[in-house]
Amino acid sequence: MFDIDIAVAAPYEDEKSGVLYVYRGNGNGLDINYCQRIAGKDIYPNIRGFGISMSRTVDIDSNKYPDVAVGAYLSGHVVLLRTRPTIKIFHNLNSLSPHLDHNEKSFQISACFWFDLNQNVSVNIRRIISVDQQLGRAKLKNSKHKEIIQLSPNQANCQNITISIDNSHSNKVDPITVSLAHEFIAENKPKEVVYVSQDIVGTDGFCETCAVYDKDKSSSLTTVEVPFILGCGSDNICTASLDFEATFTDIGDDNIFVLGSKNYVTLQTVVKNAGEKAYLTQVLVTLPDLINFRSIPSACMEQNTSSVLCSVDNPLESNSQKTTTLDLDMTDVNDGKNDEPLIITVMVLTSSQNIKNNVKYITLKLRREADVTISGKSDEQSYPFRNMAGTPNLFSQTYQVEKSGRSRLNEIQIEIDIPHKFKTKKNTLIDFISLYAPSGNIIAQEIICTSNFNYILESKKDTEGVIDSLTENDDFDQKQPSKRSKRQIEVFNKTTNDVTERLTAGNEFDKLQNRTFYINCSVPEVICSKVICTSGSVKSNQIASIQLKMLLNVSVVKEFLGKKDIIQFATHGSVIVKNPLNFIQSGNKPDNADVTSLFVGDGVEEEVALWIIVVSIIAGLLLLLLIVLGLIK
Repeated sequence: MFDIDIAVAAPYEDEKSGVLYVYRGNGNGLDINYCQRIAGKDIYPNIRGFGISMSRTVDIDSNKYPDVAVGAYLSGHVVLLRTRPTIKIFHNLNSLSPHLDHNEKSFQISACFWFDLNQNVSVNIRRIISVDQQLGRAKLKNSKHKEIIQLSPNQANCQNITISIDNSHSNKVDPITVSLAHEFIAENKPKEVVYVSQDIVGTDGFCETCAVYDKDKSSSLTTVEVPFILGCGSDNICTASLDFEATFTDIGDDNIFVLGSKNYVTLQTVVKNAGEKAYLTQVLVTLPDLINFRSIPSACMEQNTSSVLCSVDNPLESNSQKTTTLDLDMTDVNDGKNDEPLIITVMVLTSSQNIKNNVKYITLKLRREADVTISGKSDEQSYPFRNMAGTPNLFSQTYQVEKSGRSRLNEIQIEIDIPHKFKTKKNTLIDFISLYAPSGNIIAQEIICTSNFNYILESKKDTEGVIDSLTENDDFDQKQPSKRSKRQIEVFNKTTNDVTERLTAGNEFDKLQNRTFYINCSVPEVICSKVICTSGSVKSNQIASIQLKMLLNVSVVKEFLGKKDIIQFATHGSVIVKNPLNFIQSGNKPDNADVTSLFVGDGVEEEVALWIIVVSIIAGLLLLLLIVLGLIK
């Protein structure tokens, strides 16, 4: 089958102006897509029926190419379409160096262009050469990226072009790519139409020898790759065997980080190569949220805020190893509330082939080491009262919670059980304690407490009134406490020399117990309520304080005293770690404490030795502790 082009007319297309389509022939028949579309209205706006008839092809201008006449009967026109030569431009690209040494500074390529034509027609093209566009390791030395060259028919135009290599670039593995393309420069002549009736007037300026460029059948983009000599056998392909270990050098083999123990940890990655050379060996480290890079070493490049890419070696030789060290900032981990393990991704990259696994996930476990303990005291060793007094006694107790250990606790809760009601035999409840709003703080920050108590609205005037009433009714002045302490000391000194005789002669301890009225949460008839105080984040050696200010209504208690004239009032405090959940404390310090306030009636210090009172208090506390422990178990 011959390469014959075919023209197909559509005379009624474009609102009956008509269109002619040209299909290119080839050895297998016709191309399925047309190569040229000639619209009648582009030739003459008023033409109609263009393509209704066509003549046979005849070379009427003697340029050795056949021309054709196309009729347009609806408007009474005939259009002469003249042809001219078609050319296909080919090119070839070769490297004059089959391989490049690592120290090579330049190499040459050969670029050739040509076209075939039976006429002496020259054409201009624009030569386009691109060098290593992806990596930028080389460039044209004395030539431009685009240059205009002239081609003559049936003659190859070849040039040797020098390309310089940037030896500062670390990638000497991937081949240097060179691409060659061209653009045809057509003669820019305006189209002219000559209208003929009987005589030909003027010329259409048609160039019988000007070539038409056949882009579809010309060479397009040609690329060559010039490889480096890698020293990895005859195939010049390196197959590495990279294995690596990523460990924390300063927290132990179990990868457990104790929160608060230090502000940074060191991640060390050791890469070993048991295979052929590993070119462009790199380590990519990606961190989870909360962990940051403390600094970026000079051999590393930050990819984003959570990833760095570190150069190991280029190449990493066979049977060798290299170490990469990164310091990781743990400040946000220490300050945060997260206790879940953190995952660090470490990946080893190389441009060589690697037969080993190249990614590992390093788990950093988090643990808190902390212990909390609670203690307390009554703000006064004892408080006086009269058995028949009607004014409430003002007294205070203070609890303190201290945290030890390196880790921060996100939230602790302090619970204080306060006795405040008696349950009578008739199941009626009688209040004997009134409570002011508890006050708490930790490092000048207020601690919020909640309870079911109806707090006393505190004012300076109310507080002074209570104190004045106590002084007036109990015949105490400001110097009375010091006189009372002096008399107690005198009694204590007098009694010390006679301790053995008193214990032998009579049971003073039992006598004192019989005179003491106990008020605590282990007494069945006593009703207690909780005050719950919550503290936020607590650091090491910080102390949280809770102060309770209360009024004891002696007129209510006296109905239950009988002949007893000593009141031992005790609250119970405990501390609980609320966050993190299910936290196990690292020490064995007590999490519970009892605070006792002693109210002493008239005449006790003269009749009872001070040591007996102290022993009685201790015995009461031990008894209360045993009862509490029994309830807990």
